[in-house]
Amino acid sequence: MLKTIARACTALPVAGLFIAGQAAAAPTAGKLILNEWNAVGPAVTLSVADQDPAFAASPVGNGKDWIELVVVADIDTLVGVKFEWANGDPDAGSLTFVDPGNSGIWDDLVAGTIITIRADNFTPATSYDPCSGDFNIEVDAFDANFLTMAGDNFKTDNDSWKGRIVIPGTPEIVIQDWVGEPSSGATYTTSSGIGNDEVGKLEADPGITPGNWVYNDGHCSSYGQPNCWHDEEENLFTQDAWFEARREEVECD
Repeated sequence: MLKTIARACTALPVAGLFIAGQAAAAPTAGKLILNEWNAVGPAVTLSVADQDPAFAASPVGNGKDWIELVVVADIDTLVGVKFEWANGDPDAGSLTFVDPGNSGIWDDLVAGTIITIRADNFTPATSYDPCSGDFNIEVDAFDANFLTMAGDNFKTDNDSWKGRIVIPGTPEIVIQDWVGEPSSGATYTTSSGIGNDEVGKLEADPGITPGNWVYNDGHCSSYGQPNCWHDEEENLFTQDAWFEARREEVECD
């Protein structure tokens, strides 16, 4: 069922965009979640069968340091939201969503949007146009036009790494509590430790409630795309149907 947004179209940064059922809301618990993160070592190359298509031209390190976030339900703005991370080295830091140039990049995000944040020498794709089928936002972790970095330089690894999403303040609003390896002390953990030839990822359809947050370690990497994973019999599963259903709810004039 198609739904429309309950505010003037001219207020939207993406021209002609309508969102299903209700007006987009500010992020609350579970509306933005960690979907995948890279733990592949900087000198490690995944097997040919497991290599991520996004890094086919340079597979060593599997794209280096990156996370993938998913918008589970419509969000009005991410400006001011903070992603915090830590590992056992110990390193710790945060990335806060900002928009000093008023680009609107973090405004009116629809369910099914994938946000990738990466720290590597690459050219990001900051376009976002659901009306044209573009549900992805990719930004450089060091780009002050979109993120403010604090603490140690952003990194992802398999050294008891964990991350969480919050809105700072008194009281602090936790959008998603700590997710990571069992050794990290995170609230939601992978079923086992993550090797330096693996990624951490959600192995279920994204959902607002913690009951949907089934994390695991694995070799099937899918940067900027719905997650993939295998069961013990090597049957392949993906999040494709969930994303397709949410994206089909977006109507454009």
